Amino acid sequence: MSLSQTASPEGRRGLGRYDPFRLLKRYMPRGLFWRSLLIIVTPVILLQGVVSYVFFERDLETTTHWMARDNRRRHGVSGGAGGDAFEGRARELKGAGDAHASTIR
Repeated sequence: MSLSQTASPEGRRGLGRYDPFRLLKRYMPRGLFWRSLLIIVTPVILLQGVVSYVFFERDLETTTHWMARDNRRRHGVSGGAGGDAFEGRARELKGAGDAHASTIR
């Protein structure tokens, strides 16, 4: 018996009827040139997106780290002291007021 003799007139039954790529097939290119272009271009675009995301995420993290480190040094806060030491140093600088302003000029 061949496959055509066993198929029902209503079409496929059960899970055979479910085709998750049916909508995708409608919009995919049928020509060889467009398919090959899609095969080459899609991975390049995806790879470029992933590499860009990783680069900018790492760059932002590194820049934030160095800026925070410089800010702690500028205000005399040690890395492990936390916010209390920063507030204490800020009060000291606020109390110095005019003396600190004259050294900047």
